Amino acid sequence: MRQAGIMAAALSSASTFLSLVGFSLSNDVFAHASLSDDKMLRLSRYTMLGIGIVVLMIAFVTPVDLFWLTYFVGTLFASSWGAVALMSVWSKRITADAAFWGIVSGFVFNAGPKGLETLGWISLPIWLDPILLGGLVSLVVVLVVSGLGKVSREEQVYRMQLHRVPESELDPARTRVTRKFPLVMAAYGFIIFGVFMIWYIRPFQQATGTDALLEIVVLSAGPVLWVGTTLFAWWMIRGSYGK
Repeated sequence: MRQAGIMAAALSSASTFLSLVGFSLSNDVFAHASLSDDKMLRLSRYTMLGIGIVVLMIAFVTPVDLFWLTYFVGTLFASSWGAVALMSVWSKRITADAAFWGIVSGFVFNAGPKGLETLGWISLPIWLDPILLGGLVSLVVVLVVSGLGKVSREEQVYRMQLHRVPESELDPARTRVTRKFPLVMAAYGFIIFGVFMIWYIRPFQQATGTDALLEIVVLSAGPVLWVGTTLFAWWMIRGSYGK
């Protein structure tokens, strides 16, 4: 029964991701007014079938460690979409072309170095991890391309609409409850940091006979970013939904 449950969960996730692939291609990439709904549905189905066959062939040929695969995909999204997603909401300067090329450059400069590292052709220091490299390149490309273009009036209006909170959501009681969760998450970040220091860093130091200073510095950045993000969320909830 346990194996059946695991297989059912895997099939459910696989079908969901295939649906997302088909919808994205038919709605965002190949969407055209001249194509009927039936043709777009057929294109979506063929796309999902093709992607499924390719993934199945790769799974048969190359044994993949699921953890590292999901880790790579997650960091790939962060590098490609991180700067674009934030600036699309908070920046008045980002253009559609800048968003497009920011996503492309973030993908290339994450997947490219990561692939070369996997093949053993290059070795990057920890401070130049592909996720950091891709995210930095994406941000620079967005800023440069945005400086060469101009945001249209339609894009400005759409961005301003994103910041309008519906009246139905302005509930003071619910807002007070929601504002507590970022503070809880901030405390959680410090607890996790302490757990890592006591049960990971210290045993690592004792086992290897090193100070592991670099690991401590890297892990120390985690709580700072975590707490900063949660406090920012608390501040935004307070400002957008009232005191």
